[in-house]
Amino acid sequence: MSVRFPDGFLTFWIPMEPMVAPNAQSLITECTTWARKAGLGGGNDTAAAIYANVGALLVAHCFPTTTGPLQQALADYSAWAFEINDVVVPAPESSRTTDTVHITNRCVRLGRSPHSWGPDASPLEKALADALIRIRAHTSDVHYERFVRPQEAWCHAMLWETALRERHTPPGVNEYLAMRGSASGLYATMGIIPAAGDIGAADWELAAPAVQAAAEAGLLAAVMDNDRYSYLKEVVLGQDKYTLQTALRTDHPDMSRDDALSAAVGIRDAMMALYLRLRDQILTCASEQLRRYFACIDRVIAGNFRFGATAMRYLDPAATHTYQRTTTPPSGIKTEEALPYPTIAWWWDHLT
Repeated sequence: MSVRFPDGFLTFWIPMEPMVAPNAQSLITECTTWARKAGLGGGNDTAAAIYANVGALLVAHCFPTTTGPLQQALADYSAWAFEINDVVVPAPESSRTTDTVHITNRCVRLGRSPHSWGPDASPLEKALADALIRIRAHTSDVHYERFVRPQEAWCHAMLWETALRERHTPPGVNEYLAMRGSASGLYATMGIIPAAGDIGAADWELAAPAVQAAAEAGLLAAVMDNDRYSYLKEVVLGQDKYTLQTALRTDHPDMSRDDALSAAVGIRDAMMALYLRLRDQILTCASEQLRRYFACIDRVIAGNFRFGATAMRYLDPAATHTYQRTTTPPSGIKTEEALPYPTIAWWWDHLT
């Protein structure tokens, strides 16, 4: 199936240089062994391998400086995370909401008490408990707390996406950005960064509104990139998902598909431009630990591009298109004027 795109849709403005862990292939191999042994994919070896591939590549590309047992534990956890995403946000009308809520909250509890369900734990719960125990063993108390809290919030946020789909109420742009930022794992990623990068920034530094705004802007831009990676495969497979493009057309019913795709790229690029400006503004007086925090965010954003272009989860085997990366800013981007969406407009308040 041939799919046509508007000019620039497959070109990603990412000024940071991507990195990859040198042991990416062995990380995939080890994660695949673990995923199959743990019974991911419902015990199907092929499905388990796909979850392992995406989990290991996420860590190899987005956290390329993490090494050793923590690297493997994060890869295994990420493989589990992609499967729980499919469980919690299933195909429309394929599972009961009560079952989804029940599964989600049992998993959330394991972050605080990994042995909660004992021999009655499901294979998915046992896999999560195993990964969490290893993450806990290789992080400090502070790093684990920073890790686990946003993972809990992410699990609950996925239920929001499920609810929107079940209600058959397509969100407009403002609600979509709010939902997608939470349900995509944006905040979960912010929680992984200090542990993966062994960053000791103080709570008051990370909680500063300008730092939060910058981190959200940069990472949500990366999430919008994921929408683009997935788009072709979803079209070919006939999958009906809410995206920024569908949200734009909900707000503007007369907007064409191509215009919506181009407008979505424009929103994403505005987020990236703001991130770069806020980051540079903060770095003028940042501590060494906060500098390392933003260096990790840069690696996540750049690594996410390579991850999305190579992970089996996002690829359409029949596709002939290629993704391009450019370091040249799109023309006409304005960073002074906030995007007209209240859920993110506050980011621009922190420009000086």
